[in-house]
Order: sequence, then structure tokens, then C-alpha cells
Amino acid sequence: MRWKDIKKVGSYLQRILKDPLSRQSRAAFRRYFMEAFSLIYEKARGLDFTMVYQCDGNEHNNNYSKSPKRILKRVFDDIDFSDRHSFIDMGCGKGYVMACASKYPFERLGGVEYTSELCDICKKNLYILKHEQIDVFKCDAKEFDRYGDYDVFYFCNPFDETILSVVAGKILEAHKDEKCWIYYLNPHQEERQKAIMDAGFKLVKVIEDERERYFDINVYEN
Repeated sequence: MRWKDIKKVGSYLQRILKDPLSRQSRAAFRRYFMEAFSLIYEKARGLDFTMVYQCDGNEHNNNYSKSPKRILKRVFDDIDFSDRHSFIDMGCGKGYVMACASKYPFERLGGVEYTSELCDICKKNLYILKHEQIDVFKCDAKEFDRYGDYDVFYFCNPFDETILSVVAGKILEAHKDEKCWIYYLNPHQEERQKAIMDAGFKLVKVIEDERERYFDINVYEN
């Protein structure tokens, strides 16, 4: 466990303490409390999903944090599995989203991760859970060339609009004759919403979270 990641958790807690009685802060505190137990459970199994990871070396990439299971359930429950779908997590971090997605009837699962250490952690987690069939691509999302293999794309705010505009354009280009969807968690940065829609996607749904606004989900369709 890296010291700078622990400091990052501390900064999140300080943000809560600025307004500890707000609904947002109370919900976040409960979530962090439960995640502390998840961290202990994971360590006992040799897993590493929950601890945040502060990314360095690329100003366009965001830090890793685990998407809550209850939020992912809402994403997967929104998908119509009467049709065939393949799912990919853009900026898959430590692989938790893909591990959760493995419980659903996707034909193919994958993840793209730029940071080498996160990619290694992800592969180790999936190996322990016997999910070796999930493809983990260590590459720049702008250079990824298999967007056509997937039709459901999940983004947990992995990078800024500079990269997002290119990625959204490549996804759209790869699906000229078929439907695809983007599920974007924490969509409140206007520049990132604009990057997706300027590429040619339309916003078809907002899945709001009643506890914490950071877990709202925008659903886009080509």
C-alpha cells in the first residue's frame, strides 16, 4: 500500500469533514466505512480492488477509485440481455468492474488500462478470481484498435476531454452500422459531456443516484 494513496484517502476524508452533516458527506462516510472492511477482506485473499491509486506521469489521466457495486448493478440492470452484448471498461484500473460484469451474460469482456502497475494489479486480481478469459489491454485508449469488438462501454471518469473526444470518435467510427452505448459514471464535467456528444453520441438517459451525486450515470447511444 503506497503512502501517496493513503494520503489521497485522507484528502477525501477532509472533504467530508468540511460539511459532515450533509447528505452527501454522510453517505460518503458510510461508504468509506464499508470499504475499510472490503480492504481487509481483499488483503486476506491476496486481492487489491478497493484502495485508491494516484496516477502520475500523465496530466490527462485521472486517479483510480473503485466503482461501488450498487452502482454497477444499476448499470448492468439497465442493459437488455435479450440481445447479445460485449462489455469493455475504459480505464479498467484494478479490474473490479470486469469482475462484477463476469456475473452477467456478456459474450466478451475486456478492459483498457494505460498505467502499467494498475494493469499488473488488474491481471493478478482476475487470475486469483479465475477470470483469465477476460481480456486486459495495456495501451493508450487513443491507440486501441478493437472498439468494434464491444458494444457496451463503461467509463468511470478515467481521463479528460482531450482523450475522451478521440476515444468517443473511434467508438462511433467502429459502430457505423450497429448500436453501441456509453455508460459514463460521474458525468458532471461539462467539457466531458460535450466531448462525447460532439463525437456524435446522444444522451438518452440519466441514472441519478439519490445518495451521492458523484455516482450519477449518463447513458449515451450512437
